[in-house]
Amino acid sequence: MAFLVEDGTGLTLANSYLSVADYTTHHVDRGRTVSASSSIVQGALIRATDYIDKRFGRSFRGYRELKAQGLEWPRIGAQDNDGWLLEDVPLLLQKATAEYARVAINIGVIAPPAPTVSVPESIAEVAGTQALGEVVREKVDVIDTQYQPISDGRPTAEFGSLPEIPEADLWMSELIVGLNRLLERG
Repeated sequence: MAFLVEDGTGLTLANSYLSVADYTTHHVDRGRTVSASSSIVQGALIRATDYIDKRFGRSFRGYRELKAQGLEWPRIGAQDNDGWLLEDVPLLLQKATAEYARVAINIGVIAPPAPTVSVPESIAEVAGTQALGEVVREKVDVIDTQYQPISDGRPTAEFGSLPEIPEADLWMSELIVGLNRLLERG
């Protein structure tokens, strides 16, 4: 599939919320050097977009605009904390995409996904363990598998150890249901 940036019309094959040029502008405006090639940035933007949709998709405000759109945005009925409609691909989402992509490049999350963990056939197989996550150590002879615990529900096996990114996470907060800062007076 080719790199295709969502333009706010609900493109079926869109796989990024941000273009390479906008990624570069975002970081240069903040005094950062962008030295990665366009193909590396494109891969990082796709991974960042996938991460956003998988981590936040079910919590976004509003509803997907079209059934066949490739990404979670654009949305209908989504409003920011001030009550303004969040149309097309909101600037907050674009900024967060740029930040998540930068982290993906810097920590090497562009590599192919880690192997997935098979689901045990019975509860007895996982008795005494915490939630199953990414395999962090596996010994084949005399089976000895160790899993990374899943603490917050993020898909660790696919995205590696992507850390919390406060700047991006804060931009995302106005796009998430229930994370508004509106005060009501009684």
